[in-house]
Amino acid sequence: MSLQLIFKSLLDSGRYSDLTLSCKGKTFHLHRAIVCSQSSFFDAAVKYPFKEASLSHVDLPDDNLATVQPVISFFYLQDYQDLDESRLESRDYTSPRDEELHKAMWNNLGVFMAADKFDISPLKDFARS
Repeated sequence: MSLQLIFKSLLDSGRYSDLTLSCKGKTFHLHRAIVCSQSSFFDAAVKYPFKEASLSHVDLPDDNLATVQPVISFFYLQDYQDLDESRLESRDYTSPRDEELHKAMWNNLGVFMAADKFDISPLKDFARS
């Protein structure tokens, strides 16, 4: 089994999880070694004497679930899909391709901003591309 399949299995199953993250009512069962090694934000949250460290839980009440999910995907897969279109305003597009590009642009912008907040440089580069 490849390392990518192992990481995907860990993400999907939450097996051996030692960190939970919640956002907008959804809880993710994650792994400190994977998450904290890629983000100084999460590393500091669970390393220093904050409640997150004692609970092994990080709550992101002010973040958008549509941008947190790709961040989590990137931690494990070094990739993410252009997701949630519900936060995008309706517009009249001249072609389906214009609509697709518009949605991808806004999704990638949100992911870029989250990557900046969570200090994940490779994700910023990926979202920019």
